Amino acid sequence: MQLITGLPCHRGFLGRMGWPLLGALACALAGCVTSPSPPNAKTVGADVTPMKEGKAALAAGNFDLAADKYSLVIAWVPALPQAYVQRSRAWLGKDMPDRALADLDRALKLDPDNADAYFYRARTLNWQREWSQAIASLDRGIALVPDDAEFYNARGFAKLKLGDETGALSDFEQALRINPDSAWAYRNKGKLLEERFEVGAALMHRSQSERLGAEDDDGFQIGRLQFYLHDFRASAARMLHAADLKPRYAYGVIWWYLAAANASSADAVAPELNRRADSLDNRDWPAAVIDLYRGRIGLEALHAAAQAGDPKSLGDRLCEADFYGAEWLLLRGRPAEARPGFIRAEQNCPKDFYERQGAHAELHWLGSATARD
Repeated sequence: MQLITGLPCHRGFLGRMGWPLLGALACALAGCVTSPSPPNAKTVGADVTPMKEGKAALAAGNFDLAADKYSLVIAWVPALPQAYVQRSRAWLGKDMPDRALADLDRALKLDPDNADAYFYRARTLNWQREWSQAIASLDRGIALVPDDAEFYNARGFAKLKLGDETGALSDFEQALRINPDSAWAYRNKGKLLEERFEVGAALMHRSQSERLGAEDDDGFQIGRLQFYLHDFRASAARMLHAADLKPRYAYGVIWWYLAAANASSADAVAPELNRRADSLDNRDWPAAVIDLYRGRIGLEALHAAAQAGDPKSLGDRLCEADFYGAEWLLLRGRPAEARPGFIRAEQNCPKDFYERQGAHAELHWLGSATARD
């Protein structure tokens, strides 16, 4: 299971272009730009009502409405860069990154120095995993606004994805120097520290991120780190909350079970595991992991299930089977048999998989951690 990282979903409503936007729209409505006039232009133009409604729709996650509102503004004022920037956010929310990039390219043609356009262009490229292009866009933005922490945080995230830990750490720390209360910089630096297996420091940064208001996947991420540190009771409480909020998230059920079973016993939590498992309607992977924990299949069947499915993700499923199978053996008091599975998971899981960090932590507790990459 891959680490899910994030960037802030928004910068300020109108960003650095706020007052120029208002001026441009007012000018357009007064006849400075040839464009269709909205109904009651004299009253609507002054408070930019569709822009405000688009902002509210974005905040509510109503991306269809947001796109409609910003499209209305663009129909009135087709040369307004920030309307394209804001509409790009709606397109990305609708899983339409190509349309988002088209709007951002249009905004930059209208205003080559629009810092918000560079930021959201990078955010869209990050979403597409085009890390190098995202970095190039953020470099342009930073040249325009060198004192904006969000640009450094976003660039650090892209660098981390490219494996440039030194560059990523430098950007996260620069973001925190500019804004010591940057929740997202703490969050992403915590991810970097986790990938370095510095779990205690990662937990500290994640906790600070949560205190400052960044989303934390309903407590799931901090719960994982607590699990790696063998603080099972605290982890179980976090995971229970996360599982309650997302009852159909199979990995949430799995991690809750591992924390709760270690905090008490597998037998004690078996009834609750069965109840939660019955609410899952997807029989694809990792359903076999839950079947193993429910006592319905054994390790051989678990690895057979991992072999099935999309060949492109075969390695991911096999590494997860090694990790979760090893955890099952630990719960049954068979650490010597568990160790090889953890070693394989640490060696074979992608660097940003939870199971890789978990395997390294368990090997540490077993006293035979393998050398880091």
